[in-house]
Amino acid sequence: MIDRETVTATLDDYRPDPNDAMFEVLNEPTPAVVAIRVGDCSPAGFRDLYRLLSATTDAHDTVHLYEETVDWTARSALSNWYGILPDLRWGSTFDIGRYAAVGDSVWARGLFDCWRAIAPVWPVSPDEMRYFGPAEREAARTWVRTGELPSDRGRATQ
Repeated sequence: MIDRETVTATLDDYRPDPNDAMFEVLNEPTPAVVAIRVGDCSPAGFRDLYRLLSATTDAHDTVHLYEETVDWTARSALSNWYGILPDLRWGSTFDIGRYAAVGDSVWARGLFDCWRAIAPVWPVSPDEMRYFGPAEREAARTWVRTGELPSDRGRATQ
């Protein structure tokens, strides 16, 4: 479920659809970074996400996106097809600088690789994108915040 207090405390004009739980906003101290955990996708969920990304871009010129796609199934990955029309409609309203994906399945990695392949021509494309395993969550968050990879990348954090 979306943590409305976290989002609305920083972005007063953002109001998620309370009936759609496509993503959960994770606590993130860096204002230009949006951190989310994504489940099965939906048209309403994409509209909410893109409003959040647009509001963050308006406030900071560029938004950096941290996304967890852990425990994804084939259904989760295929539900991203719902994002095609919102990508085309709202993709130009926000600018993603760094995008860090954290996943643990062939489905999450496959979707990431497809996005990377079409990034040069797709309206929703980050400037930089990296994929991380679940043990690298902190490395992913550090990279999306700063652009620097920690020297201990690859080692599980305690």
